[in-house]
Amino acid sequence: MDYQFDFFEGRDGQTYVNIKHRNGQTLYTSEGYTTKQAAVDTLENFLRAVQCVSATAVEIVARYSVSSTEVQP
Repeated sequence: MDYQFDFFEGRDGQTYVNIKHRNGQTLYTSEGYTTKQAAVDTLENFLRAVQCVSATAVEIVARYSVSSTEVQP
């Protein structure tokens, strides 16, 4: 996979997602979400829309790397 999805908690307490290329470059940072589940759901919907994967939210969290600042469920 050429991309990595990092979930992290911002200083404002909201959950964000970085989409990074395998070379480490951040391609996109999402808006803030009040819960990690909302961020995961949005990422899942985006990936389905662009037909990258057909996976559930649980599979997305399990499949992709997350940063050391991962927000715990």
